[in-house]
Amino acid sequence: MVLACATSLAASAQEAGGDDAATALRTLEHEWLEAQARNDNRALDLIFDNAVVYVEYGELITKGDYLLRVRSKAPRCAHLEAPPSWLGLTLKQA
Repeated sequence: MVLACATSLAASAQEAGGDDAATALRTLEHEWLEAQARNDNRALDLIFDNAVVYVEYGELITKGDYLLRVRSKAPRCAHLEAPPSWLGLTLKQA
């Protein structure tokens, strides 16, 4: 899931170019972490593409399967923090 999202986010960010793209990527990353911490399926559904596939311990998990799993768990914490380079992406200017 991370790889699929990171790839599409990086492509979008590179097309937009500059600091605006990096800011948009960091904002989306923050929203993802917040939604994950609150088990907010609605927000995660909007963030993830329908074609996303998450690989967990060698098993492929679809977006629908992932959201069902998130929905069934209690929220883990109120807030998560991650450094801007959490996804390991380097944005290049066009």
